Amino acid sequence: MKTERERKLDKLKKCLRLAKSSNEHEAAAALRQARKMMDELGLSADDVAASEASEAQAKSQAGRSPPMWETLLASTVARAIGCGLFFRGRYTARSTMEGHYVFVGCSGGAEIAGYAYTSLSRRLRAARSEYQAKHLNRCKRANRVERANAFCTGWVIAVETKVGALVVAPENRAAIDSYMARLRLQPGRAENTVAKAEEAISRRYHDFAQGARQGREVDLRRPIAGGGPAPEAIR
Repeated sequence: MKTERERKLDKLKKCLRLAKSSNEHEAAAALRQARKMMDELGLSADDVAASEASEAQAKSQAGRSPPMWETLLASTVARAIGCGLFFRGRYTARSTMEGHYVFVGCSGGAEIAGYAYTSLSRRLRAARSEYQAKHLNRCKRANRVERANAFCTGWVIAVETKVGALVVAPENRAAIDSYMARLRLQPGRAENTVAKAEEAISRRYHDFAQGARQGREVDLRRPIAGGGPAPEAIR
């Protein structure tokens, strides 16, 4: 059940939509009413814009510093669905750190992005395990991890070329940016992700190429077993 403040906020949004009416008298009246309600609620225009966005999270394999390829995958999904993205680490009841990628979007976009990331990350982790078992089982641990990371980077970049990026409606972009600004975050990719990807490619090109080959074979329309239908946004 919505709170009184949430009901007033819904009414405020309705007034703001009416303020765009082609009828100048109706628009003026709605704008005056909206201005009065914003003062009563103590809201700014950015606060109202941010209220149109919501967030959904997907679990990371890391609590503090996720691997570069995982961040690259989350960033790829966020751009494809048209969402903002940030990483959040929190302590659990057992005092262990648990990390999540948080997607910020409008009209269900955040939920779709969270589902898409979870589905693709499951496929990637399965491909990583299979590649390690077949090709890296004799490597020392540090070398095995580095080569597997290069494989994953290639996989993600190949998938990225297939999904493209969504052109986000200006009003949705404003809502997402306002939401992120309230959290004092900047929308976009994590810093240095691309530079780190290029470094991984140069060090382990063979493993990167194998990952890219498998990534190109990924059918984005095929759902994960037990995960429900594939989201329309990545078809």
